[in-house]
Formats: sequence, structure tokens, C-alpha cells
Amino acid sequence: MRTTHGLSEIIVGEALERRSPAQGTSYLSGAGPVPGAHIPPVLVAPVPELVAALRACDMYGMVSAHVDWARRGRPLVPDGDPVPDDVLALVRERLPDTAPRGDALRHAARVFWDVLVRAGILHSDHDTGVLRPGATALSLTGPDEDLALAAWHRTVIALLDEWGQDGRQGLTSNLLVSIYTYDQPIPRTSITPWLDEDGRATMGHHLDALHECGLVEYTAANVGITPLGRSVTRVLLEDATGIRVPMVGDHADGDAAGLLEALPFYPSFMVDPEVRLWLVHGGRTQEDGAAEFAAALRGVAPGARRAGLDILGGKYGRAFGEAGRLALVELADDPALGGLARSRLDDGERDVLPRPAPPGSDAWALIDMVAEGMESGEHTPHAIITELGYTGWPGDKFAKLLGLFAESDHPWTDRVLALMAEHHPEPSSAAAARALLDQNA
Repeated sequence: MRTTHGLSEIIVGEALERRSPAQGTSYLSGAGPVPGAHIPPVLVAPVPELVAALRACDMYGMVSAHVDWARRGRPLVPDGDPVPDDVLALVRERLPDTAPRGDALRHAARVFWDVLVRAGILHSDHDTGVLRPGATALSLTGPDEDLALAAWHRTVIALLDEWGQDGRQGLTSNLLVSIYTYDQPIPRTSITPWLDEDGRATMGHHLDALHECGLVEYTAANVGITPLGRSVTRVLLEDATGIRVPMVGDHADGDAAGLLEALPFYPSFMVDPEVRLWLVHGGRTQEDGAAEFAAALRGVAPGARRAGLDILGGKYGRAFGEAGRLALVELADDPALGGLARSRLDDGERDVLPRPAPPGSDAWALIDMVAEGMESGEHTPHAIITELGYTGWPGDKFAKLLGLFAESDHPWTDRVLALMAEHHPEPSSAAAARALLDQNA
């Protein structure tokens, strides 16, 4: 049975969707996201950087000290018995002066020992009666950096699970996931509205534990996720939900159309890194990449088309440099995309164009804007119609505009006319759309 690691359904939903999750979304139950929901990707640092970070954190020092102690083989200690005095000493010397001592420390050392056994850092060979480093320890301390990172994921998640069983109901894990959701340093007070009074009083202890594992950085006022914390939390969420959390770079080996379809669901600051990885992995120049984007625009969905045009125009960064702007200028004469491209040119670029927009491209652009609103599912039909300014028109003028829509070869033409026919608040406008649909039937 899959564990949820003591995580809150609401906190998991916010972390995966990077927003307040849609009503009815249930990730921890195994139901998965609601139809049409897309999980934004995570920007994960290179593995060497993450391994360097984990080997520099305090908890790695504690874990590796236990591994070194067990390397020559040690007699097994029965379950529940205190750890040997020399293990207690190596724990004590790595703890701050404010850490508990006496029986409390001995108990904590035994609990930590048991976590390391469950995580595979320590291996109890009951046939020989010897304790040795386990498979996870060999990966963690070995030369293969991918294995070392995976071993740290396993070890830290085992620690989070243990801390969540100690009367804290997953508080440490939920705190980590909440910090991860923001993905930038934030005031400490912003991550605690769901904590009760006891939780707020002990939050410093949980932040200390997360910091010792290399997962967060904090000051008296602010707290933020580290690159290592982002990597660990992604794996934690995947294990809790059974859903793969995408990463920036997932589309680096694909074609332009596949990348364009994914980009509308990216946080804006991740768009440029993804496009740059796509260029590098494909061995593309900026000119080649911009040309591929331009060629793919007509065949993708409306939201993907908007993203592609905005990227060519430099809205999310300069991955394509001047080649992106030049591709927009070249699209200005496209029979379908000309209107959309021209709307993204500045005055100087438009002024030097040799010809007006191709006939029908403005209607194509207007249909695309309505189609994008329909595709997103984030607005009611009434809101799409009113917010795009399609109410209050004189009847004959609106009927003429709909006639231009009907003549367009935009793939969403009939759906847009159906939206107007079924949901336009003005009866005459709805009737005009319905008449055009009947003609096209």
C-alpha cells in the first residue's frame, strides 16, 4: 500500500498545481488530477550540484559517521536496546549544545539508528549476527552521483516519516511541501496559517531538522526551499501520489510541437530554461529553433500557439534572441497567423511591413482568442463573451463579424460559433450565430 507520508491532501494539491487546487482534486486517494489538469514542471538542479549540497549538510555528516562506524562489522544490538556507547558518543559530538542529553538523547539515538536500518543505510545480518553498511549506504558514499542522490532521497524521506510518527502528524513533511510550493524565500508567517498553536511554537525545531538535511534555508524572518529540498520534495510527492511530477528538460529531446503543447502549463520563469535546453539538446541554433517554432504554430492548440508567439517575441526571455523577433515579422504575411503575429510587433516593426495583414487573418486571430478561453476551461462561456468585448454591438455589425468568422478556416470556427449561439446574452447575436451554424451544417 502506498504511504502518503502524513501529507495533507490540500497541501499536496497546492504543491502539485502551484495554486489552490481545483475543487474535487484528490491526489492522495489515488484518483489523480481532475480531467484536464496539468502539473507544472519542477526546475531541478544538476545532479553534481545536488550531491555536493547533500554531502555538505549536517545530516550527511551524522549518517556517514554511522556508516564509517559499521564498516568493519559490529555485533547486532537487539531491537529496542540502547545503542552502543561509542555510537552515542558520535551522535553527541555532532549535536548542538542545546540538544537533549541523558535518557532523551539515548532514545533519540536509538530511533535514528532504526531509521537508518529501515532506509538501508545500516544492514542487520541476522544469520551472522553482524551489523554492516547497507545497500543505501554504499550508494550514498559511492562514486555514482545518480545513485548517491537517490540514496539521499530515500534516507531523508525515511527521516521525515519517522518525525511524522512522533505525535506531530506529518508536520515536518507538510512544512517542507508548503515551503516548496512557493519556490522562493517567503516570510515565515506565510507558511503557517494551517498550524495550530503548538505547531507554531515548535516550527523552529522542524525548520532546524529540515535545514540539517539540506532542504531549506532560513533567517529569523524568511524561509526558502533549497535546490536539494526541491529535488527531495519532488520525489516525496511522487511517492505519496503515484503521479510523476515533470521536470524542466523533459521535452528537450522532442519536437517543437510537443514542447509548445507543454509550455502553457509552465510557470513563466521556467519557460525560458526549457526552451534553452531544447535548443542545446537538439543542437539547434537560435535561427533553427525559431523557424521550427514558427512552422509548428498553426498545428498546435490555441494556448500552445499563444505561448509560442509570446516566446518568439521575447516575453519570457531571450532564448531565441533577435531570431525570434525576425520569425514574428516573417509570420506577418501568413494567411492564418498574420493577425496574431502583427499584434505582437512593436510600432516600428509594423510600420515597415510592405503589406497590410492578409485578408481573413484578423478574423482568424479573433477566433483564436475565443478558442483559447474555451480551451483553458478557466472561464464561463458568458465571461469569455463579455470579457472579449462581444456584447453591446449593433446587430448588423456583429452579424458581419460572425460572417467573417464563418468564412475562416480556423479549426475552432464551428465551436466558437456554437459558443455564441448557445451563450450570447443578446438574443439577436445568438440567433445570428445559430443561422451561420445552420448554413455550415
